Amino acid sequence: MTTITIPKKSIKDDLIIISRNELGRLLSIAQHVPKTDMEDLIQRALEAKAGKNVVGPFSSAKDFFKSLGI
Repeated sequence: MTTITIPKKSIKDDLIIISRNELGRLLSIAQHVPKTDMEDLIQRALEAKAGKNVVGPFSSAKDFFKSLGI
């Protein structure tokens, strides 16, 4: 396994690492979502980050996305 060192100065916010395959899947989904739905999705994500309208814990990511209405 390869080890990568990232300087703390380079990280401005949260750092999330995902595989190239998962990134491709997420980008393809994002291209098929109409713009108005994308704006709504972003709003829901911001509300979830703030702890509003989210009831947990969730047993899977699928359950979490269902709670957001995705």
